Amino acid sequence: MNREERNELVLQHLPLVGYLVSELCARASHLSRDDFASVGSVALITSADSFDPNLGVPFGAFARRRIV
Repeated sequence: MNREERNELVLQHLPLVGYLVSELCARASHLSRDDFASVGSVALITSADSFDPNLGVPFGAFARRRIV
């Protein structure tokens, strides 16, 4: 996957980070939402870097395991 494809994959799945951050903050209100969002975004990018579409796993499912 080239850099442009990776960036598109990240942009398409960025709402997933927001959804997961909202879930985590609902359970752990004493933690910073901004910190979760930053860490989740980095995890999404590293997921895109290591994703292999030939394995047959949808990217959302692959990234979700790495973000949470």
